[in-house]
Amino acid sequence: MLFEVAPYEVRVVLLLLCATVNPVEFEVYREGEAYRIVPILDDKGLRLANLPKELRFVYKERKVISLHGEKDGNLHVMQDVYAVLSDLNFKTL
Repeated sequence: MLFEVAPYEVRVVLLLLCATVNPVEFEVYREGEAYRIVPILDDKGLRLANLPKELRFVYKERKVISLHGEKDGNLHVMQDVYAVLSDLNFKTL
């Protein structure tokens, strides 16, 4: 499901497998060149999935770069999200 929220912000909801066996639903926003990923989980779910309330990244020089620092333990989640977005041609919107 993909729809425009504002001129430079696009929202998409994705389901991905994270640290849990169950898929995690995310809201993904594109804000200019940056992406913001928000897991749709309560506090207990965030702890179980080992996820923060939001993740932020940019795609530069053909790689996903976390805006939370180089040693972000959730980089794999951001990479998975970007891979799904690439399949949807989301980055070209």
